[in-house]
Amino acid sequence: MASRKLLPVFQEELNRREREYGPVKELKDPIEDVRGPRKDGEKQAKSDLEEEQSRGSIRMERVSIRRSKGPGEMKATMVTPKDPGDNLSERPCITFLHGGLLMGSDEHVGLELWGPLLALEFRAVVISPGYRRVPDSHGLELVQDCYDAVHWAWKNVQFHPEKFFLFGASAGGLLAACTTKLVVRTNEFKLGGLILEAPMLDPACDSESMEELSEPNHYLHKQQVEFGWEKYLEGETSEDAIPVKATQEDIEKFPPTFVASGVSDPLNSEARAFAGRREDFVLWEAQGSPHGFHMIKPKASVSIDYKAWAKGTIGKLSGIAPIDDASRLPASNTTSEETKSGSATISGTSTTGQGSAT
Repeated sequence: MASRKLLPVFQEELNRREREYGPVKELKDPIEDVRGPRKDGEKQAKSDLEEEQSRGSIRMERVSIRRSKGPGEMKATMVTPKDPGDNLSERPCITFLHGGLLMGSDEHVGLELWGPLLALEFRAVVISPGYRRVPDSHGLELVQDCYDAVHWAWKNVQFHPEKFFLFGASAGGLLAACTTKLVVRTNEFKLGGLILEAPMLDPACDSESMEELSEPNHYLHKQQVEFGWEKYLEGETSEDAIPVKATQEDIEKFPPTFVASGVSDPLNSEARAFAGRREDFVLWEAQGSPHGFHMIKPKASVSIDYKAWAKGTIGKLSGIAPIDDASRLPASNTTSEETKSGSATISGTSTTGQGSAT
């Protein structure tokens, strides 16, 4: 296993946060300690989307999705290119599930990056639902919301049926994996691909990376993850709410699956284990990179590499932009200090190159 030491660009940012905010201590009010710092991020994410829309490149629309189980409707944000092109039946549709440890963030977080990027790159529809969160809801209630959002997209959005993808980040990766289990079991429709970014997958919280990186810091720490799982599973009796409990029969029915993780992320070992459950699952790793590194330092070479890989993955799945089409990938715009050797593990084969990927 490669070193879990942070790349200098992330260590310097961590040092800056500790100087500004002080060292992270035990959570006193876990819900507020997680939600509070994310409120500004939620506002900024929404603002970024509105600004992108004002430039005339994208269209952002709020839609209502009726829950099949539970109260009323949930809101979702849908991003499309301002010019969707002439052939809507050929475009991809991607449902994005945001992170936030199951209790923080909202549907705009993460969408401010992936919505415009994927909409403009592939003329795709990108939908991010505002699923219920803990502590007010639990387990399969969150999963059912996500399934309902995916089902709504299948029924109400025009796109190519083989270009229907699910993308989950962090806690959204947990929900994306569980939603995929529901999709393969109900068999009402099919997903063309699944992307799990730094996913939460195992409530045991005792993996190698979790133990090695258990010291609290400003990126992610064990106590936060444990608390999120505790509240999520409160009163939940079904193993269908836990990704690592998926049977091998379920896993064999999963669509092409791509798992991305930073090696310096406490969740890294879970990502590696899940990616190893089927020979053709793809694992892409970023050396020296913490949880959410591409949002922490978006201009770092590792972050640019990750976005290029994610775009290439969607391109490969959709047949729109070949994964090795370098002309459509962003050029690095970073200092040499931010450019480090990294590795990508693809279908069990390790390669090295510039940057790293999560």
